[in-house]
Amino acid sequence: MAALTGPDGQEQWDEDAKDNYDRLVRQKDLYDANEINLINFLRECYRRSFVQGDKNKGKWMGGGALVFNGANLRLNDNGYYYSMWRNFPNLEINPRKSSHDSDRDQYEIYLDQAGVILVGMCNRFAGVPFGPHTWLQSERHAGGSANPLQRIGHVLSYFDHKLNSNTQVGAFGYSPFSEKEMRALLVEDLPPYPFGP
Repeated sequence: MAALTGPDGQEQWDEDAKDNYDRLVRQKDLYDANEINLINFLRECYRRSFVQGDKNKGKWMGGGALVFNGANLRLNDNGYYYSMWRNFPNLEINPRKSSHDSDRDQYEIYLDQAGVILVGMCNRFAGVPFGPHTWLQSERHAGGSANPLQRIGHVLSYFDHKLNSNTQVGAFGYSPFSEKEMRALLVEDLPPYPFGP
C-alpha cells in the first residue's frame, strides 16, 4: 500500500504548507494507492519547480503540498504524464474544457476532498524553454463533473480567478503562479514515478 511521503521543511513550519499537508494526512484514507502516488508526485514536482522566466533556475519551491493551492506547473516530459494518467486504472477522469491553452483535449482527475487536477498538453508555450509538455494545476471544483454543485462551484471559482488578476484558485487555497501572467512553475528535473516511500 502506498503511503504519503513525510513533510518537507516548509510543510513543517510554513502555516499554509503545513495546513495543506496536515489536511492530506487527515484525508489519506480516502485515497487508493494510485491516488497517493499521484499526490506524492505532485508535491515533489512542486518542490523541484522554479518560476517561469528565472534564467538562473536557482530557487526551487518548498512546501510541496502548496501544489494544492492551484499553481500552474509545466513538466518537461514530452507529454508523457498527460498520456499516462489518462489511461491509468482507478483514477476518476473526466473530459474538460477550460480557459487554459492546450494542444490536446484536457481532462481532470478527481481527488476526494481535494478538488481536481486539471491536465493538458502543449507542444510549445510562450516563455517555456522546452517543447512538448504536460501541464497541470489543482482546482477547487470539477468543471467536467455531472454534479451540478461542482459545476456551479467551478463557475464561481472562475469569476474569483478573473476578479483577482488571474490568481489561481486551487483545492486548498490561492496561488500567484499562473501561466496567464507568465509565472507558471517549470519542472525540468522530474522525480521518478511513483515517488514515495
